[in-house]
Formats: sequence, structure tokens, C-alpha cells
Amino acid sequence: MKNAMLLGLGLGAAVITAAVAATLDVKPGLWEVTSQGEASGMPPIPPQALAQMSPEQRAQAMAAMQGAMKRMNQPNVTRSCITQKMLDRGLDFQHPNNETCKQTVVSSTSRALDLRVECTGEQKTNGTLHIDAINAQTFGGTINMVSTDGTNTMTMKQTMQGKWLGSNCGDVKPAE
Repeated sequence: MKNAMLLGLGLGAAVITAAVAATLDVKPGLWEVTSQGEASGMPPIPPQALAQMSPEQRAQAMAAMQGAMKRMNQPNVTRSCITQKMLDRGLDFQHPNNETCKQTVVSSTSRALDLRVECTGEQKTNGTLHIDAINAQTFGGTINMVSTDGTNTMTMKQTMQGKWLGSNCGDVKPAE
């Protein structure tokens, strides 16, 4: 149940930070990313998860999911630390705890990046990520994802803007 929402909501910060760090001509340091979007449809919920829930728990879970979907319409601001090591390492941001997802570079230059994301398993998720580096201190982009279990399908769309805040990351730890 939460995998689809977490992928949609969390993809922005994790993938964007790694993609920006690994491919685009941007500065290392502290970045602020503002994302905003929308989600529609019903989140895919594994049948075994539903079977373990009481009717009250199902209602609470659905209310929580609806609330999360509504919050996607509001700006979400995150801060990320991008190090020179991350910039030098290349495009390598597969998450070991999510072996069912594959990220493919469709096109990549110092000013633009296009990725395709495909996740298999009970919940299938497919989508795209596009980022434009406006300059070394600013980027913009979009994320479009569709997640389904064959019964329920949810569509998520986000826009994002990133700005470099400075070379010192302070208390923000890099995701290396």
C-alpha cells in the first residue's frame, strides 16, 4: 500500500538529488528542492495487506492515503547535500532495498537529463523524470509516474525547482 505513495512522494527528493548530482553540470553543496504535484486514482494495495486489516483499519489507511495525495498539491521543500564525490561518481543511484525498480537513462547532457523508471512485482510502477539545469545553481523538472496492481491505478505528476544555497551543507548529510 505505501510503496506506491512512498515511491511517488519520495522519488522527488531521492532521484532528483542523485540525478542532479550525477549527471548535470551543477555545483556541489547544499540544494533546496521545491516540488509540487497531484495524484489521482486509487493507490495499489497488496491483497495480503488488505486481508490483514479490519474494516476500521482499511478506512484509516484510505483516509491517510487520500490526505497524502491532497498534500501533493502543496509545495514540499527539501534540502539535500550534493558532494563532489557524488558528482564524480556518475549516474549510480539504484537503491539496494528496492530490487524491483530499474532506472534507465534515456538521454543525458550537462544541461538536461531524461530517465525512465520501471518497477515490477505486485505493484508495477512506470514513469519518467526530466530535469533541466538552467545554470550551475538552478534546475527545474518534472516527474510523471503510474502505479498499478492490476485492480487499482494511481497517477502522480510533480514539478520541481532546485536552487543552490551554498557550498557548506551544514547539518544536512549527503546521501552517499
